[in-house]
Amino acid sequence: MKKPAPAFKAIHEYDIGPLAMCLARLGEQQALLAKVRTALPEALAGHILHTVLSGSRLLLYVDSAAWASQIRFFRDAILALGLQAGRQSVNDVQLRILQAEAVERVRRANLPTPETAERIAAESGAEGDELAAALNRLGATLRRRLRER
Repeated sequence: MKKPAPAFKAIHEYDIGPLAMCLARLGEQQALLAKVRTALPEALAGHILHTVLSGSRLLLYVDSAAWASQIRFFRDAILALGLQAGRQSVNDVQLRILQAEAVERVRRANLPTPETAERIAAESGAEGDELAAALNRLGATLRRRLRER
């Protein structure tokens, strides 16, 4: 009688070479991140989220443009660390901002209601006034957008 095939493979039967290579690369990037953070003041170091070596260029991923502008002042200090990318030394630092953070912060405009725009137009005075005409157009646009929703 033939023995049935097992339902699951044992872990040693899988080819985990690619996974091990990815884990090794992630470990290198985390070690590089820790080394770069040592060259910066503590207040700035926490704003560098990731580091990636690309040839002789070091890419620093930062959480906002405001902090990136501050970190740029420490470019020479980062280059002075003598980081190595394989056999080639790092000779350029480039900062990139992670856009996922910025998308969450988008705020919608706080527009007045059509009635408010009409009331302000009526209170402004003369019918021929440019401000009154602009407010009337704004009121019409707001009414149209409310109907489209």
